Amino acid sequence: MVDFLVPNPNIAWALLSMAVSAVLKVKWRGTTHKVALQHETTCAELAQALAATTGGAPETLRLLVSGRAVAVLDAGTQRVQDAGISTARPLMLLGSTQAEVAAVRSAAVVASDAARAAREPSAQHEADVARRRRARAATAPPRPPAGEHTFQSYRVLPLGDAFTPSATAALHLLYRLAADAGIMTLMQRYRWRVGLLSEMPPEGKVGVSEMCVLGYNVNAGAEIALRLRTDDMRGFRRYERIRETLIHECVVCLRTR
Repeated sequence: MVDFLVPNPNIAWALLSMAVSAVLKVKWRGTTHKVALQHETTCAELAQALAATTGGAPETLRLLVSGRAVAVLDAGTQRVQDAGISTARPLMLLGSTQAEVAAVRSAAVVASDAARAAREPSAQHEADVARRRRARAATAPPRPPAGEHTFQSYRVLPLGDAFTPSATAALHLLYRLAADAGIMTLMQRYRWRVGLLSEMPPEGKVGVSEMCVLGYNVNAGAEIALRLRTDDMRGFRRYERIRETLIHECVVCLRTR
């Protein structure tokens, strides 16, 4: 037969008193809640207990104590009784619920994504911009610059538009060279005025023939002729190389004046 030890009621009550030293009552959104406190309960532990009881977000909870708001979680390892939090009467608890905090954070993420989307154009937007640029390029051929210190007229080889590249394409290339920002700066700075910018036929093969003319200057700027086409006449030479030749021929104007 087993004997059961029945504890002394006074001892049981003493042990219970040691486990729970006080009960804190808080008023939260119209409802009174109770939280059991031990002698060594810290404010951080109280914040977690209040959050579990009320559904509030621990980082937002504030207790109104003697007219001041005490941020429970921020008090950290400080004991509740040392923080001046009294259990003598119910205290008002302020803060946001965890659901409200989550909603605010979610809205902030949505707003951030929307702002980033506004700053970073979509792929469709970029495609539309590129399409409009191509359309403008196709409908608006280049125009030569106007003014005294530039090229006064233009002439290309009489090959017609049936030839590829066409005479029109060659004329547009001359316009592009004349409107080049670097070329225009030189023309304005040195006050150069060239009577004619023309296209010359290929003479010799680039890098092969002993004599290969890429351009020439007639009478110190009366005319500058440029070799636009490749050796086989099936395309244009690289724009950068043609531009270098044009700059060289323009400098001839400076040396001969």
